[in-house]
Amino acid sequence: MSNLVRVFRANAKPGKEESFQSFFTRDAVSIVRGYEGLVSVQVGLPTDGSPREFLMITKWTSVEALKEFAGERWQEAVIDPEEAPLLDDVHVRHYWEADV
Repeated sequence: MSNLVRVFRANAKPGKEESFQSFFTRDAVSIVRGYEGLVSVQVGLPTDGSPREFLMITKWTSVEALKEFAGERWQEAVIDPEEAPLLDDVHVRHYWEADV
């Protein structure tokens, strides 16, 4: 079976971009990397066109591996209590990786 791709998008609250970026690139990535079944992680930082939007794309070997990280409600965002006050909204989507 193909790998499962998880796309996490988050918008930082106005004025909280630097604080969120620090947490996101240091702590959130470290947390995710600690799980077996993680194939890769990529982080996208804001651009002029989307100055508050952050992106994390993770690839997992299976739904079961993703559940080890995200729990039974794996289709939902995993938000650390430290990052919650920094965020306006989050979106999570999942895709099976295509062999192209």
